[in-house]
Amino acid sequence: MLDIISTTPCMPSYPHPQIQSQNLLLSLYCEEYHHQQDALDLAAKALDFFDVTDATEIARLIKKEFDGAYGPGWQCIVGTDFVSFVTHCSGCFIYFCISSLAILLFRGSAGPEVETSHFAALETLKA
Repeated sequence: MLDIISTTPCMPSYPHPQIQSQNLLLSLYCEEYHHQQDALDLAAKALDFFDVTDATEIARLIKKEFDGAYGPGWQCIVGTDFVSFVTHCSGCFIYFCISSLAILLFRGSAGPEVETSHFAALETLKA
């Protein structure tokens, strides 16, 4: 069964069959629920196609799909150990982990009127 640890109250349980046995940590700052749901669906789809170690292809797939669905400017960072400090459009920041794989998805911003900054860090414990 999928164990969900949510830092926001708006995200319900997520019973996707491809990640049911994983731990899912959600830290979402996204006003659109369907963006959150699509990010999780695309992560599961990417893990169907690519090995968990192929972070570049996972990020490429998620970014390409979000750009196509919601317009250009989406950025995606995937990995097991990274730190970021990004500026993004207000309400367009999604960060979640599936086991030790972290996925950061945000829409970049061009002007100060829509900018918000977030700091995301993941330190993976080496087994």
